Amino acid sequence: MAVPGNTTGDDPEIFSNFITEVKEIEKRDSVLTSTQQIDRLLRPGSTYRNLNPYEVLQLDPETSLEVAKKQYRKLSFLVHPDKNPDEPEKAQQAFEGKI
Repeated sequence: MAVPGNTTGDDPEIFSNFITEVKEIEKRDSVLTSTQQIDRLLRPGSTYRNLNPYEVLQLDPETSLEVAKKQYRKLSFLVHPDKNPDEPEKAQQAFEGKI
């Protein structure tokens, strides 16, 4: 584990590997079903991640407004309580609290 303020030759590689891993997770999560998206939004520890709208929508901060609006509509549709009759309480919580 790197010590804060410690500059070693491996830091750029470690950071690059970390970013690559994060991108792979985001790519995997972008094709989740309605139930999986609800679980992603409600999983323990997601509270702080969900404060960032880009994390909630699974977008890069440089994403255009048009793309962000499309992703918002898509995610809202996936987690909407009317579209998830098997788990309406969880869907309602995800829809109201996260989207």
